[in-house]
Amino acid sequence: QIDAMKKLLQNKQVEKMSLQNQLGIIGGRIQKGKIDIAVTKTQLEETDLVLQQTQYKISQKIGEVASEQNQISDLVRVLDFSERQNIVSMFAGGKTLSDFFSAQDAVHAVDTELTRALIKVMLAKQDLDVQKTALDQTKNQLENQKQSLLTKQEQLQNQSSAKAQLLLQTKQSEQ
Repeated sequence: QIDAMKKLLQNKQVEKMSLQNQLGIIGGRIQKGKIDIAVTKTQLEETDLVLQQTQYKISQKIGEVASEQNQISDLVRVLDFSERQNIVSMFAGGKTLSDFFSAQDAVHAVDTELTRALIKVMLAKQDLDVQKTALDQTKNQLENQKQSLLTKQEQLQNQSSAKAQLLLQTKQSEQ
């Protein structure tokens, strides 16, 4: 009977050690989970800042597009008025047809350059929109990862509590 008690005591001590080891492992996992959550929060904050910066750049590009459009509208009005004046003054002032076409070529060159500038700004805005969409997706992935880590941490804490309770029962039965 003493041998049976010794064997039971040894089994309880082994079980106690095993539970303590398991608790240590779970504690390590909980610490890792906390670190992972902190890293994910930092990544989310960084992504939010990049999103804000991108949104600001998009706003700037929208302003630039509007400005370019206004400049083109103003230029078209001036060109239209100038063209009407040039035809009248050309015939009244005795200018040559070559002078008229030179002026038209200059106006066309300015119009082409403004159109290129407007297209460039619009493409830059589209690129920023694509970048913003990608950042939104990254943010959503990080949010999902954070939620998953929080759930995992909660499970580990529940597991740790259960093992601690079992360890307490083992210690009590050892006595």
